[in-house]
Amino acid sequence: MKIKTILSLAGGLSLAGAQAFAAPLFNMSDISNWVGTGSNEAALVIDWNDGQDSIAWGFRYDGTASTADMVSAVLAADSDLYSIAASDYTGVTLGYGYDRDGDGFSVDPSLSFDADGVATALSSEADGFSAVDADDSFAAGWSSGYFGFYTASDNPFMEGWDYSMVGAGDYTLTDGSWSGFSWAPGFAETTPDSPFGATVPEPSTYAALAGALALGLVAMRRRRA
Repeated sequence: MKIKTILSLAGGLSLAGAQAFAAPLFNMSDISNWVGTGSNEAALVIDWNDGQDSIAWGFRYDGTASTADMVSAVLAADSDLYSIAASDYTGVTLGYGYDRDGDGFSVDPSLSFDADGVATALSSEADGFSAVDADDSFAAGWSSGYFGFYTASDNPFMEGWDYSMVGAGDYTLTDGSWSGFSWAPGFAETTPDSPFGATVPEPSTYAALAGALALGLVAMRRRRA
């Protein structure tokens, strides 16, 4: 009877711990950077895959808007976000940069960014740019990699991302939708990670207690043997 009780309790606590681990890492209500006005909400996530957390923005709008509209609004509102657009391909973004420490952003070779943080360059030049400040996030490329475009109609950190088969200018946002860009070095594609980062969570109290009970059960069995 005691063993059955311990097993039941340990199983229940283990399930509770598993459910705690399965909880979504990030949702739209966690976004602090919002731009625009309107009754509809969408989210933008950019992941540079550089060992630093991805960054999320919220976008409010009325009527119809595309992911490209959302990116333009975020660029205009957030002075820390920068992009490089292809001068030889309309609507193509070669790279994104973000000033992580608030001391300014620039690239080498030098480019002139406008008031919205947008610069242009030939696609053939994209592989040669790097951030001047190593603390900043930056990636750009043409033959060395690119920013994969992903979408989700609901929380992608619970439901998953879908690789978009259309460009950002052709993807129509819906209320509650998410758009994500993830840097793919060498064209090795990965979905955008949670803006909370990818650190391994500490064991929950329930999971730790379940483990202790399981160890106690093993000790009881050994004593009986």
